[in-house]
Amino acid sequence: MYDSDLRKRNNTIMFFVSLVLVAVSAFVLLKKFDFVFSTNDDTMLRSIASGNYTGTPDAHLVYIMYPLGLLLKGLYTLFPSVEWYDGFMCFVHFGCIFLITYRPARVFERFANKLVSSLIAFALIMTIDVSFIVMHQYTVLAAVCAAAGLMWTATYNFKTHNRMSGALIILLFLLSLWLRKQVFFLSLPLLLGAVLFRVFEQNETSNERFYRLKDALTPAIIFAVLVVASFALEAIAYSSPTWKAFKAYNEARTEVYDYNNLPEYDYNEEVYHKLGLDEKDHTLLREYDVALVDNIDTDTFIALSDRAKAEKKEWQQYYSVPRKVIRDTASAIMEKHSTLAGIAVTVVFVSVFFFMFYKDEKLAGLIICATLVYEVCFTGYFMYRERLPERVTYGFYLMELSLILSIFLMVIVKDRYLNVPPAWQALAAIFVGVLIFLAGYHSLRGTLVDDEILADKATEWMEVNAYFKSNPDNVYVLNTQSYAAMPAFMFNDKASEAFNLIKPGNWTLNSTLEEKHEARLISRPLKEALLKDDNVYFVAKTTDGLEEWLADIFGQATFKDEFITGNGNSYSVYSLK
Repeated sequence: MYDSDLRKRNNTIMFFVSLVLVAVSAFVLLKKFDFVFSTNDDTMLRSIASGNYTGTPDAHLVYIMYPLGLLLKGLYTLFPSVEWYDGFMCFVHFGCIFLITYRPARVFERFANKLVSSLIAFALIMTIDVSFIVMHQYTVLAAVCAAAGLMWTATYNFKTHNRMSGALIILLFLLSLWLRKQVFFLSLPLLLGAVLFRVFEQNETSNERFYRLKDALTPAIIFAVLVVASFALEAIAYSSPTWKAFKAYNEARTEVYDYNNLPEYDYNEEVYHKLGLDEKDHTLLREYDVALVDNIDTDTFIALSDRAKAEKKEWQQYYSVPRKVIRDTASAIMEKHSTLAGIAVTVVFVSVFFFMFYKDEKLAGLIICATLVYEVCFTGYFMYRERLPERVTYGFYLMELSLILSIFLMVIVKDRYLNVPPAWQALAAIFVGVLIFLAGYHSLRGTLVDDEILADKATEWMEVNAYFKSNPDNVYVLNTQSYAAMPAFMFNDKASEAFNLIKPGNWTLNSTLEEKHEARLISRPLKEALLKDDNVYFVAKTTDGLEEWLADIFGQATFKDEFITGNGNSYSVYSLK
């Protein structure tokens, strides 16, 4: 048995080792890469929270829950010159990596075991997560928070009753909820597996298991109350008729554009006419320029969503949907598991499963198998919806890997499987070193390529904004198709949206956010301002037929200017007056 003072000293050393490891990684990544938002969603969220969009900071961040929005709003209100959104996201991300790296060290006694286990955890997590550190996406960050929470839950020590650990677990899952509630719900079955493992993993008496359940009950109740309170606050924040209508509209818009596709006009002409829409309106909807359509509101978009769903069902009648879902699910799993991250998850899963089978650890093996079954089920669901974003898969990988690794570590500790001779420990250390090198090399190489592509797009977005800002007396309406895939640099206020810019198709339409934004720039409805005001211009990437379809919809399109970004993309500026 190790001396308690020696164990505390080793824990302190590992705390600083983990801290230095994460800090050095952060420094290297910041020096080597351009930190960018991987989608334009985060750009919009930052603009809303900072007040850049409406003129004052706002907590209605649409997909990020209101409690976190309130925190960001308060920070921007007190210190408006600080990039709180960017800093908060990076701080939480690196903080979770530190927690995942440091936690394995806490479960061992011998220093060599602490060091090797922490390095393995760091290498595996970074293999999957490094690209999303550099190319941030709030959905993935929600998964990272859940992954850290799962590791601390699956390794929780009921004997010490550490309240700080319990509070940290609750905080991590609350952050996951506030960042993206869909990811939080995705993590709950894994959280249940972690709790069941810690309560029942040792062959103790039923009385002892009862006391473990009793110990887990109080934090579970506190957690449930906080989750309910979060949803209550969210409901209050979006309780007005305007916000309720917006949420219904936004859900319908998401269904149309993200899952079921906009119904084709030629096959649904009668449906469009009943909704008061013609072919010109369909062209604008096809370009995602929803705000330029006269007769579009919540009810209209819900009707379009219903038609898109019905059209999808009609199409599916010609195919065997179950067979197609099974085939697509198998194909998606094979494709995802052939990536570096997928290979890491596969190797860990297979290795740990056979270890549990060999050691007759039935509960641990069952929970690990259940994670794979759960992965297949959730992949099948998204294949049925016909959309499985990469960030969702990688977020699940992080959570799955964290749970499996935690269970493996606790089984090793319980049966003292790592009390091996120093020679074997040295071999393990060499193996870990090679693993870190290979994982780091391949991850960084792939991330560098992807980061350069996103940085090029972010530079383009910055140049587009610079053009708008150079003409402060004008108001530019930027065609949604032209910016839909444009990310922005982090920690760079020049990448924020210009105050003289309106995007007619983002997901704040029909909300008070959009009303406040437009009220700062124009004194009449957007389409009317485009057709009547001298200083309002339509901007789009230069493409064949652009001028013709603009003239067809608006009656005329007079070319006024053109600017070319550094990567060669040309933008045309038109007066529709």
